[in-house]
Amino acid sequence: PGRQLLLFSFFAAQAVPKFALFVSIAVIFLRVGLIGNFWGVVVAQMLSAVLVMIWIPAAAFRGIPPALEEAGFDLGASRLRVFLTITLPQAFPALAASYVLAFVSILFEVDSALLVGAPNITTMPLLLLSLSAQVIVQEAAVLCVMIWVPCLLLLLLTRRFMNAKGIAQGFGA
Repeated sequence: PGRQLLLFSFFAAQAVPKFALFVSIAVIFLRVGLIGNFWGVVVAQMLSAVLVMIWIPAAAFRGIPPALEEAGFDLGASRLRVFLTITLPQAFPALAASYVLAFVSILFEVDSALLVGAPNITTMPLLLLSLSAQVIVQEAAVLCVMIWVPCLLLLLLTRRFMNAKGIAQGFGA
């Protein structure tokens, strides 16, 4: 019962507009001393992706048939070996997808960095926002490419491994 409530709380936080959620987080961080701090921005941006990082892996691990793990135990494998050779390869595509989605959502997060990091911490999306507001086109274009290249590389890497053959093989595991 407690696990379902915890999972639902992560889902319910998405029903509130993110800006309002980050204002509440900024108030808490102000009391703790994390405003204008690198670690405050890191924690706030991680909180913005927590739904993706919790729900997708939880569903992936729930979807693994227990019979596969039981077969490993019946053959004398330890818990660690069953996890590493059976469970993890089955869940790896969903884990990889959740990490990619979390990375992309955090990369373009402006609200948390603005509310928690200002005035000391400037992320690339915040810098891009300020450059576009000042109409400095050349610097904004360079920054767009700097943000775009990691996403392209991640997309190409994901495309290489996230196909039917790679998923069926458990990414070579």
